[in-house]
Amino acid sequence: EQSTPDVSFGNGQILTAWEDTQGGVRASVRDSSTGAIIQNNTLINATGILPRCIELDGRVGVLFIDTTGTDTVKLRQISVSDPTTFSTETSLSADAATSGHQLAVTQKGTAVICAFADSSSKIKVMFITADGEVGSILNGFVAPIQINALAEDCLAILRDGENDGHYYVAYGKNASGTGLKITRLDQGLSEVQTLTAEATSTAI
Repeated sequence: EQSTPDVSFGNGQILTAWEDTQGGVRASVRDSSTGAIIQNNTLINATGILPRCIELDGRVGVLFIDTTGTDTVKLRQISVSDPTTFSTETSLSADAATSGHQLAVTQKGTAVICAFADSSSKIKVMFITADGEVGSILNGFVAPIQINALAEDCLAILRDGENDGHYYVAYGKNASGTGLKITRLDQGLSEVQTLTAEATSTAI
């Protein structure tokens, strides 16, 4: 049985990933022109959850949380030399929450920006570069930041590509009755404002 599916497109390939009752995260890849199957029901990670299909400079991959040991945000991409295989997984951040997992992504040119519930009960936001690395001043991006809030029930992120390029992170937390909030980040991931979208909402 499949759940939490996601899909992305890049370099003529359609990537679909999902959680499976066979265990962990699995994925399939098709040729977008012919529909031919390139990979079918491939195991990405036996203990992975919350697959998010992304495209980094034309190369598709699966972002997910590995729940073995220290909960870690990881990435596996289609192999550059052989699209019938996935490359070895890359660990991006070993501080995901150990329960109440949340993971969201949005595109930024050839890179993506990722938000997830971290182990300090905050929301971590970070860039993932076209090379599949966490953003830092060494690769031309800003370092990861934290929003001082807990994404207890839901999490989403959107980049405003039409106006100022700011990012909007929406999250819900019902335990304290804070409802659904939206934090706006500028292009450098500095917090601009936080608004309450609906005081009684608990999910997006």
